[in-house]
Amino acid sequence: MSFEEIYTQHYASLLATVERRVNSQEDAEEIVAEVFRVAWGYHCSGGALEVPWLFETARNLIGNEYRARRRRAALQARIALDCLVQRQGCDVVSGVREAVDCLCESYREVLVLAYWQGMKATEIASLLNVSAEAVRARLARARKSLRMILEERQL
Repeated sequence: MSFEEIYTQHYASLLATVERRVNSQEDAEEIVAEVFRVAWGYHCSGGALEVPWLFETARNLIGNEYRARRRRAALQARIALDCLVQRQGCDVVSGVREAVDCLCESYREVLVLAYWQGMKATEIASLLNVSAEAVRARLARARKSLRMILEERQL
């Protein structure tokens, strides 16, 4: 089957499938265009294009889109926090830093690794040579302690 035939026969169903997954026609169109761009390169290099290959490629690109959305959301949250800090002034930031400094070393360590370094519990566990469950428990206790310190200081 030629590339044109595959494109003509499967574009609409691929687009509908991708659109259901990403909830955006514009994003779906971009992903499907990328699927067929990759398919064209695969076809030109002698690869046999089959429908499952197209859908698997789309699935991988949808995963990329989800990750990109999470990164954008995290960036927007950081920007919003930065704006809030600028409006509230540096006193809040220094107050939080001082409160974190009041925590015991193990609590401070997991908070810094999780929130400042953006590490996952499994990554922290590997680094600290403890279980992921231990890291999650330590994080919960650290957040509780930090919250109590901040409440005492009325921050």
